[in-house]
Amino acid sequence: MSDKNDFQEFSEDAAVKFIRERLSEDVASRLSDDDILDIVDAAYDYDDNGLLDLSDFDSDVDERKMASAIIESTGCGLTESEVLEIIGLENLYEDSLNDF
Repeated sequence: MSDKNDFQEFSEDAAVKFIRERLSEDVASRLSDDDILDIVDAAYDYDDNGLLDLSDFDSDVDERKMASAIIESTGCGLTESEVLEIIGLENLYEDSLNDF
């Protein structure tokens, strides 16, 4: 039996499902699960600490520059705003892991 207050571990499958369910149908239909994970991984690779949080307004990360780098490195064919939406949704997923 699991206690409601148990720490929930990050799951790639759950993260992809969470992101896919919240993306527009158009964007979601153009991406495989691996594509979504590649974008998330590329964002963490871009950030030296692996703790990128686009909701942090004090962040010194240039979001447009990061999105352009992700587009170039993954070849995903998305716009900057679509890439940033995926990263934002991944952050929401992580935040939801311990909403209790």
